[in-house]
Amino acid sequence: MALVPPTGYRPYDPDPQTGAGIHALTTDQAGSGYQTLASTVAKRLARRGHARQMRPVLCLDLYHSPDMDVFLDQFRAAWETAYGPAAWIDTRTALKESAVLAGELQEFLTEDPVFGRVCDRDLMLFFDAGHWQALVERVQAALRSTDGGPLFITGPGALLTPLRLYSDVALYAAVPRETIFLASEAGIGRNLGDDQDRGRWPRYKRSFYIDWPVQDRHFFATLPACDFLIDMHDTAKPAFMEAHLFLEGLAYAAERPFRVRSIFMPGVWGGHRLQHLIPGLPPEWPNSAWGFEVVAPENGMTFAFGDIALRVPFNLFMHFQARRILGHENHRRFGDFFPIRFDFLDTMEGTNLSLQVHPPDAYINAHFGEPFAQHEMYYILESRPGAKVYLGLQEATGREAFLNDVARAQSQQIPFEITKHVNAWDAAPGDLFVIPAGTVHCSGADNLVLEISATPYIYTFKVYDYLRQDLDGKPRPISYERAFEVIDFGRKTDWVRKNLLARPKRLAEGESWRRLLLTDSDLVFHSVEQIEMTESYADTTEFDGVHVLCVVGGQGARVVREADGDTQELSYAETVIIPGACGPYRLEPLGDVEVKVVKSYVRP
Repeated sequence: MALVPPTGYRPYDPDPQTGAGIHALTTDQAGSGYQTLASTVAKRLARRGHARQMRPVLCLDLYHSPDMDVFLDQFRAAWETAYGPAAWIDTRTALKESAVLAGELQEFLTEDPVFGRVCDRDLMLFFDAGHWQALVERVQAALRSTDGGPLFITGPGALLTPLRLYSDVALYAAVPRETIFLASEAGIGRNLGDDQDRGRWPRYKRSFYIDWPVQDRHFFATLPACDFLIDMHDTAKPAFMEAHLFLEGLAYAAERPFRVRSIFMPGVWGGHRLQHLIPGLPPEWPNSAWGFEVVAPENGMTFAFGDIALRVPFNLFMHFQARRILGHENHRRFGDFFPIRFDFLDTMEGTNLSLQVHPPDAYINAHFGEPFAQHEMYYILESRPGAKVYLGLQEATGREAFLNDVARAQSQQIPFEITKHVNAWDAAPGDLFVIPAGTVHCSGADNLVLEISATPYIYTFKVYDYLRQDLDGKPRPISYERAFEVIDFGRKTDWVRKNLLARPKRLAEGESWRRLLLTDSDLVFHSVEQIEMTESYADTTEFDGVHVLCVVGGQGARVVREADGDTQELSYAETVIIPGACGPYRLEPLGDVEVKVVKSYVRP
């Protein structure tokens, strides 16, 4: 049965904000709206341009996004309404021809329909050398003229060398990946330098492997030298603030518990529990499937600076504050890569996930350049009677027989029952299933799973998907050839029972709490604990580094940082990150019933 939170609990907050410790800001330091932005820029341009006694130059670099032109048009209108004409030069005139660029990017996209290789090039990859030189010469010619007001250089790469050398004021306008991702899911937008809509998955694939990593490197390297960071996710009223103050705020936030913005999506196997738990999901969705609670490459964060809030990518926070967030040892091990992933898989009144397997470390490193595999665990948050988790192979299953059934299903559309080859285990709230890479698995219908895993989340090799189509009516891509390269055929019924079905162990207890170890398996690199309490429970990140917590039972919990009493309240199903720099903290239950919290951290 489901673990339903008590009546009267605070609903899940889909838009959490993180305090950045800065409250009193002047209009010269931060603001919102196009008129305020234009006024602030005008003041700074006048001061610096006058000092140089030359035509003032603004470089406005932008993260390519679906509403980028809306932002540019509104900013230009606000400027020219208030201050008259200016000269505007757009860097996109120097982009390579779309067909040429597509050919050059193929080495990263590869011939595989699903997987590619992360691009290691810089932003100049997108620009034609001759067109770029012509752009620079056009800028130089404009600088020699004093007609038409200031010079505005806008577009992706506006702060690349040598353009940034001409800048009196430097701005960077960004959006979190979620803005682009959700627009892409809705069929909106194009990739940088592409003049065609190639479809939802090709658009996402190119973003994941090329556009995002290349732009991220440029964005993160450029930001410290900028005057202002602009959040343009809401093109009706963009927010901005001085870049150096924003970065100071990140340092403050990195020592305190924080939440990121989850991303929710429907899916072909999706259920309906998240639709009841999460306020504001689109009513037209046929179901709910995923909730990306902490998926570092995709999540955004909202930082509050008094009345000004900026939404930025979580991986930007990680880039500048990884040591504080992860703790020293984890930072040494993972760099600025956040290693823990929490997400929800909702199949309540839905269907089974695809039968799948994740590639192990050696494979994912050799083929995709990822540092480690997606070892994972399923924690059953809620379930209905009869719900199953499918995990590991039947004792009698051999490679050839399994492969023949999978290949026949794919080529001849002949279905088979997965229990012919895969174990079905009963699933009840509080159960934990360990799923190291190389293990065949999937969640069955009527579960709400909290999936705890390593971060490389895209590398799922689908073995079999019941011959169904995706929500867009197209066949789902099946990677069974790759899957059979990585399946560990030693992981069968008896071995799974001994090694992958977690058995909680009591670690410690007090009068009003107890601490259980759900798993410390050396087959995965996360440990998972469950804290059960009716009164305060004390913990610390001093020894483990970063903790990730989710409320899995009861009304909610309050996280209190002992150093200064800073608090973060959590409701049922909400997830919080306790950075390594936080140190001692305590959990206080909300309400008058026992609260259960799942905690994960990296094994030493």
